Formats: sequence, C-alpha cells, structure tokens
Amino acid sequence: MPRYNAPPNWPAPPPGWAPAPDWRPDPAWGPPPAGWQLWLPEPGDGQRANRTIFGRVGIVAGAVWLAVMLAQAALGVMSARSIGAAFGSALFPWLLVSLVAFFRPKRWSWLAVVGVYLGTWLVLNVMSAMGRLAGSA
Repeated sequence: MPRYNAPPNWPAPPPGWAPAPDWRPDPAWGPPPAGWQLWLPEPGDGQRANRTIFGRVGIVAGAVWLAVMLAQAALGVMSARSIGAAFGSALFPWLLVSLVAFFRPKRWSWLAVVGVYLGTWLVLNVMSAMGRLAGSA
C-alpha cells in the first residue's frame, strides 16, 4: 500500500494519517514542488510475500516423501511402483500448496506451510485410497 509523502512546504501529517478519498490540501499551503510524489511505495511493494514458497513447501514435501520411503522400507513393501506413487503423492500437493501460497498477500509461517501441506497431502491420499477401493469392488 502506498505511503503519503507530504511536500516540505505543507504541514507534516500526524503519524499513521492517510487522507480520505475526498481530502483536498489547504490552498494556503501552495502547490507541491515540481515533480513531487505525493505517494511513495512502501518498502517491499511489488514483491510477493511468499516468493520463496516453492522451496519452503518443497522441503516439507521432501521430508514427507522421505518418511514414506522409510516406512515402506521398514514394512518391506518398497518397490519401484511404490516409490513412484509416493513421489507423485508428494509432488501434486507441493505444486497445489505452493501456487496457492505464492498468490496470497500475507507471508505464510513455517507452521502454516507444514499444516496446509500435510492437510492437503492427507486429503488427497485418502481420496486416492477411497477411489482405489471403490474401483476394486
């Protein structure tokens, strides 16, 4: 959101003040200096709050994939097919959560990244398992 920048020949506004849409300066103050910008961009404007989200969600997705691989190895059910299925089950939620977060204006905390990713991963895997069960009946 742009920040109001009072010209040097105008009185300084109180902290946090923003002009109302119908506000007009007092004519006694005179015009602002030539080329003066009444509105300045806030630091960070134009940058996405979650511009690093693909990497942060990727770390979570990689940890989930590794946990699934370790569980499969411990249970003795690891195969090329199960490795690929686990990779796919981690990849789609990574893309989905990353895209949603990337276009959000507020920065996501690590807790939000982990929670939303795990929730999305769980819902998609439950839906997939239900679909497999329904297809085999």
